[in-house]
Amino acid sequence: MARGEVQDRNTRKLSQSGQGSISITLPIEQICSLKWRKGQKVIVTKNRESLVIRDWKEN
Repeated sequence: MARGEVQDRNTRKLSQSGQGSISITLPIEQICSLKWRKGQKVIVTKNRESLVIRDWKEN
């Protein structure tokens, strides 16, 4: 993805990654600022009309 304005970098498309899965790429700047790593577990929850992705923390 070419570097553009912030709004363009934060606009993403959904891709089908399997028969029952959809994937999305996340901006590397955002991932680095959260100190997330490849293979890290995250929790996805629905909040009204949005999805929230947060770090998975073992109890």
